[in-house]
Amino acid sequence: MSPTNLHFASLLLYSISTALALARLFQRTRTTLDRAFNVTMAAAFVLHTGSIIFYSRQAGHIPLTNLFESLQILAWFLVLFFFTALLVTRIAVLSFFVTPFVLLLSAWSFLLSKQPVAPPQGAATSLFWFHILFSLLGLAGLVIGVAFSWMYEIQEKSLRNKSSGRLSRLMPSLQTCDRWGRLSVSAGFVLYTFGILHAALWSHRSKGTYLDLSAKELGSVLVWVIFAILLQARMTWGPHGRSQAILGAAGVAAIIVTLAGIR
Repeated sequence: MSPTNLHFASLLLYSISTALALARLFQRTRTTLDRAFNVTMAAAFVLHTGSIIFYSRQAGHIPLTNLFESLQILAWFLVLFFFTALLVTRIAVLSFFVTPFVLLLSAWSFLLSKQPVAPPQGAATSLFWFHILFSLLGLAGLVIGVAFSWMYEIQEKSLRNKSSGRLSRLMPSLQTCDRWGRLSVSAGFVLYTFGILHAALWSHRSKGTYLDLSAKELGSVLVWVIFAILLQARMTWGPHGRSQAILGAAGVAAIIVTLAGIR
C-alpha cells in the first residue's frame, strides 16, 4: 500500500473517530461507543504511523521539512499525547476536544501531500531538525493543555450557574482540569521554548540574523508570548476558566497562522 493510501485511510478513520467522540456526548451508556472509538482511533494512529514511515523512505530524510510533513508529524504527536493523557487521566471526554483538531491537521496535510520537498542543507541542518521537533512536541502539549482549560471553563460555568448540562456532567473536577492543564501547558511551553531557541540559532547560522521578521517567525513568537502570558496568569491569579479558555483559543489560532507560514 502506498503512503498516500495509508494517509487517506488514516484520515477516514480519524473522521469516524471524531464522529464517535461527538456521539458519545449524547449516549447515556457509552461502553460500546467507547470501545468503537478506542479501536478506530488506534487503527488510525497505526495507519498514520505507517504513512509517515513510507513517506520518510521515499523522501530519504526525516519528514519535518515543509508544511505537509510538519502537519503530519504534529497530528501524530497530538494523537500520541492524547493516548498518553487518556491512559494516565482516564478522562474520556478529552477526545471531544482533541479529535476535531487532529482531523483538521490530518485533512490539511493530505491536501498538501504533493508539496515539493526542499530539505535544508549545510552545517545548520541539525539545528533545524531540533527546532522543528521541539516546536511540534511543544505545540502538541500546548493543545492538550488548552483542551483541559476549556473543560475547566465548562465545569466552572456549570457550577457558577448551578446547572448541570449533558456536557458538564462528563467533565472532570476543577482540580483535575487545573492539575493536568497546568502540567500539559508547562511541559509544552518548555519544549516549545527549546524549539524557538534552536530556530534562532539556525537562523543566525544560515541567514546571519536571529529573527528575520517573516510571518512564520513572528507567528512562532506570538504563540510563545500567548502561552507565556497564560502561565504567568495562572501563577498570579490562579486557574480562572474564562481567561484560560480565551488565551488558549488565541494560542490555537496563532498556532494555525504559524503553521500556514511554513514553506
